[in-house]
This record gives sequence, C-alpha cells and structure tokens, in this order.
Amino acid sequence: MVEQTQAAGAPTDARGSRQRPGAVTVVAVLYLIQAVFHVTFAVLMINELVSDAEATMSQLGLVWLVRGAVLLATGGVALIAAAVGLFLLKSWAWTLAMATQCWTLTNLLFNYLMGQPSYILMALGALTVFLLNQREVHVVFEDLERLPD
Repeated sequence: MVEQTQAAGAPTDARGSRQRPGAVTVVAVLYLIQAVFHVTFAVLMINELVSDAEATMSQLGLVWLVRGAVLLATGGVALIAAAVGLFLLKSWAWTLAMATQCWTLTNLLFNYLMGQPSYILMALGALTVFLLNQREVHVVFEDLERLPD
C-alpha cells in the first residue's frame, strides 16, 4: 500500500520507507546496460592498443585510442555509481545521473558533428533526461537532499 506523506510529499509504503519511482528504476537499469557497453568497448580499445599499436597506429591515432579508452572506462564507472545510487535512492544520485547524461549527450553531439551520429543513443539520452525530470522523481530526491545519507 502506497501512501502520500503529508510533510515530505514523497510516496512511502506501509512501513514508512520511501518508494522508488518506476522512472528511477528504468533509468538505473539503462545506466547499468550503458555501463556494460562502456567498459566492454574500453577493454576492446585497450586490447587493440596492446596487441598491435605500433603496426597499425599513427601517433595521433594512438593518442585518440588511449583517450577513448580512458573516457569510456571513466564513464562506465560513473554510470555504475549513478545506477547504484539511483537504485538505493541516495541524495547525490540524481545529480551524478544528470552529470553523466550531460557528458554522454555532449559526446554524442560531438560524434554527430563529426559525421558519426548515433540516433538511438541520442534518443535514449533524451529519454533518460526526461525520466529524471519527472515530478515524482524530483519530489523524492528533493526530500532526500534534506536528510543525511
């Protein structure tokens, strides 16, 4: 049974613990899937770097490969942290989730301008931002910011 608390405004269950909005669960799952892809591609890039870097790469190509692998791995870690934080309803999770989505959409825009658009990932990014900005999500995370973690 879900009730609306008078003071906080966030939905709670019969035991008084906060309910996670469905949108937050969807975003957390999407972030975990994205994280798997980020880490997988980072490992593949590092494997390419280690296996045949001198024979197939120019100096500039080597720099871009290392840059890409580091950014993908870092993004994967941030996505995992955001997903876990969202799932556990941590007060910092919404901010981290929006920051990672900003970083992702910025990179996707750069890829689009370079002639390598990824429309599906752009659409998923827009959907994620939309879901994170739903009123029910804001109510829960605004209330959490008032409480200590």
